[in-house]
Amino acid sequence: MPQAAAREAEEEAGVLGEIHPEPLGTYRYTKRMAGGYQIACEVYVYPLAVTLHRTDWQEKADRTMRWVDLPDAPGLVVEKGLMRLLDGLAETQGAALRVLCDKAGERAL
Repeated sequence: MPQAAAREAEEEAGVLGEIHPEPLGTYRYTKRMAGGYQIACEVYVYPLAVTLHRTDWQEKADRTMRWVDLPDAPGLVVEKGLMRLLDGLAETQGAALRVLCDKAGERAL
């Protein structure tokens, strides 16, 4: 699953780097499809030490991407589960997450 998360990060935000093999957490949401039906989804969130940000990527026309500080991130997302996960990271794991990504980035260089 970590490699799928890395692929999604590249497709949706144009970022590449070293993905950590363990998720930071999960959340659930209901995806509404164009045909009117709904799908229950469980999302695993993995840290990615970004080493490259492309200026052009697959879903650029469909997405808004910007860099923000972790404490500001929960207020910018729609999914309640993701909002709670980001809130928890900002309150309890932000420093640990930064160290984890810094170490992964050092290995990637």
